[in-house]
Amino acid sequence: MEITYKRELKHNYLIITPEEAFYDSYEIRMLASNCIEGLLKFHVKQVDNRKSYYYEITSRQPLTRILEYQSLGAEHLRCLITGIVRTLERMETYLLQEGQILLEPEYIYVEPEYFSVYLCLIPGRQGGFPEEMTALLQYLLGKVNHQDKECVVMAYGLYQESLKENYGMADLLRLTGLDQAADRRSRQGEEWSTEENNWQDVEMEESGGDEFLRPVNRRKMETRSEPEWKEHGKIVSENKKILQAGNEKREERRMKKKTLFQNILTLCTILAGGPVLCWLLYGGRGVKHYWPILAGVDVLTALCLAVRTIAFGLHEENPEERHFFEREHKNRDRYGDTEKRHEWQMVFQEEPETNCDIPVSGNQEVKIRNEECNTVLLTEQEQPANARCFRSLEPGVPDIIISYVPFLIGKQEGLADYVLSRDTVSRLHAKIDREGEEYRITDLNSTNGTMVGGRLLETNETAPLLPGEEVYIANVGFIFT
Repeated sequence: MEITYKRELKHNYLIITPEEAFYDSYEIRMLASNCIEGLLKFHVKQVDNRKSYYYEITSRQPLTRILEYQSLGAEHLRCLITGIVRTLERMETYLLQEGQILLEPEYIYVEPEYFSVYLCLIPGRQGGFPEEMTALLQYLLGKVNHQDKECVVMAYGLYQESLKENYGMADLLRLTGLDQAADRRSRQGEEWSTEENNWQDVEMEESGGDEFLRPVNRRKMETRSEPEWKEHGKIVSENKKILQAGNEKREERRMKKKTLFQNILTLCTILAGGPVLCWLLYGGRGVKHYWPILAGVDVLTALCLAVRTIAFGLHEENPEERHFFEREHKNRDRYGDTEKRHEWQMVFQEEPETNCDIPVSGNQEVKIRNEECNTVLLTEQEQPANARCFRSLEPGVPDIIISYVPFLIGKQEGLADYVLSRDTVSRLHAKIDREGEEYRITDLNSTNGTMVGGRLLETNETAPLLPGEEVYIANVGFIFT
């Protein structure tokens, strides 16, 4: 099996050439005729009686690349396992076998914003899915954030569960804290309510001489795009809720620690402040005379603070109010309204409209108000010794100081070392690396490509950087010095 990468116009493809040149099966036609959410988009090209499978990976990143620059948190692990389980459920509808999935981390693709998972299914492949899933969980166990206790416990539990004989994906889903049956009923209810308005009964549609059951829209032009949009929206909504729940747990733990610290600080202040104040007003005799009162105040204060801490821990919001907000969030997710971003989204969000962000070296940013965005005075940046630089060819775009490697360029805050806020730039666009004294640049599945010396790089292609050479990140030009 030969694996290559190729760029065609604005699309990047993972190309797999199977060993069996004349292999043909219903899986090929099923994948080519249907948009199955959770699987990479698939089509076949045949040259000289040899078939090649094309999988679209535009603007998606392999799991290995994501985990190379950040550790795995509990919410991301939950999204990953949930995404794999959901994809297997959809595959059953199309009679596709799980053993055909290439479950290696390098070929599991992720959308960084909401950690949506896309798997690569190779028709005719005969693999052992349970064993490969165990190997994947073992790989993830070494990538978890060891400061996230919930993630460590979950990852270890998933790996231990996968070592059992005849384990199922429902067992893994249960360990993530999600109830499969209830979640499935909820999703089926949403599907029925959506289909009543937009979809007619399932019809037979011909494709290449064979008939497959496919949902057909009343408007034939939207046969492919509408189902894909709906499925993708549901996945994004699920992952968003998972990530939001994790953020709420972290916020709750932070508030508990903050309250406990405030109570301890208040108690210490009263314990020390009472005797000191009494000594300043009445001297040593006053302290001896009023010590029973001071002790009583200290005990009463300690009891009040203890009751406050316990009450805060037992506090729970009104269930009716919680259900109301859940319904409101669900409606906003369904109709595409923009919600207020939470702290967890700072890792995967684009630039807010209320600020004008000017990226600089490393993770630093210069933020100014919108009314000041027309004219910006940029001072000369200090370049560290032995550092290289991308001199900007556009006014208003700062130079890129490369003081360490690997160095990522993109518009994804939290992942990119240099945040280039342009619509044409991908979330992770290019990587700068060094081998010896030679600097190199690699295109990271970008949509609009990376150009070096007038040549557009292929997907995942690495090219050397020569001093004085022009480099274009999408349509933003730099000179390497």
